[in-house]
Amino acid sequence: ETIASFVAGEGYTVDAADAKKAIIDELAVDGTPVILKATYTVTEADVLGYATIHNYVKAEAEVPDPNDPNKPKTTEDDDETDDKTSFEATLSVKKESAVTEAELNDTIAFTITVTNTGNVTYENVIVTDENATIVAGKGYEVIDAHHAKIAEMTVGAEVSVKAEHVVTETDILAGEVYNAALAKAESRKAAGELYCDCPACTLALDILDKKEYLNK
Repeated sequence: ETIASFVAGEGYTVDAADAKKAIIDELAVDGTPVILKATYTVTEADVLGYATIHNYVKAEAEVPDPNDPNKPKTTEDDDETDDKTSFEATLSVKKESAVTEAELNDTIAFTITVTNTGNVTYENVIVTDENATIVAGKGYEVIDAHHAKIAEMTVGAEVSVKAEHVVTETDILAGEVYNAALAKAESRKAAGELYCDCPACTLALDILDKKEYLNK
């Protein structure tokens, strides 16, 4: 018996009523082993509690007694393992735009893709873009011109936040638009709150040549 569930394999049958039990069809006397496969899915509760996954397994069999065939002997053995869980709090932020060249007063549309690359659910993910205006979209709430909130992100979830920037004279004279996005989240953690900051990501665009602009 184990906390894991047995999966189908060679040389044994998984109990149809209880996947935590398996029956070895035949065990040879020459010492050839039968390898049983079992799996356990680590839960978010395990991770948040920094749980150690304790797994205990026992094998037992009836062995015929040549002196009394009607009363077979029972033999058994057991083993156990401990595996610590790890808490991974990470976010991925990618900022993209289809625009590669722009002129004064052009509007550049950005897509800020936020992905939960950790192993716990995040709540209240705040996306910040100080050099663009965040606009309404799916999966998030616009807090103000430069901030959006994603209420919840399960493991592997991805949300695309939309933002826009109007090219200014300063951008033209600089020869580029420098823009960065940042995501900050709090995770569900039993003891207090854990904050995860992702590195700012940037996207530089080639702006209409400064000399060409000045000569207009």
